[in-house]
Amino acid sequence: MRTKVLKNQLELFEGMEFKGVRAEAIRELVPAWRKTAVRTEQVGSKITCSEDAAKVFKALVADDPYENFWTLFLDSQNQIIGVEKVARGTVSQASPHIRNIMAGALVSCAAAMICCHNHPSGNPKPSDEDIEFTEKLVRAGEIIQIKLLDHVIIGNSLLGGTGLNGHYSLADNGQIN
Repeated sequence: MRTKVLKNQLELFEGMEFKGVRAEAIRELVPAWRKTAVRTEQVGSKITCSEDAAKVFKALVADDPYENFWTLFLDSQNQIIGVEKVARGTVSQASPHIRNIMAGALVSCAAAMICCHNHPSGNPKPSDEDIEFTEKLVRAGEIIQIKLLDHVIIGNSLLGGTGLNGHYSLADNGQIN
């Protein structure tokens, strides 16, 4: 059902151009995005707090020895409309691109999003790079009117990431307005 609605929405823009990209080219990207998007039983669930988001993300990163960056796409009622793995990294870093995160948000018609990545070391505290990346993501979202509600970092429990409830929420700690 969602794919059909999205296709119909894109047909409204047939023949138009957005910053030099024709609407037809954007429509061709939709199937590629759909292939990389992950659907879970969580789609339709409402996210009311960082703990709700952490539960969804913990199931996705479940003690993976590599950093992975995921995004939950939410509707205007904070219900999950999509889940996407944006990047798979190394044992110590993932390198997501803001443009890819925003593309997923736009294609899914998200009103808001929550990002997450895991720290295989077990320590969920954000690095300086994590905080800087989050600030850039907030600014990018403001431009296209898609709010970043939170960035949750999961400490892999396999390696002892049980402190801080096994996760760290940048929003709960005042690092996202």
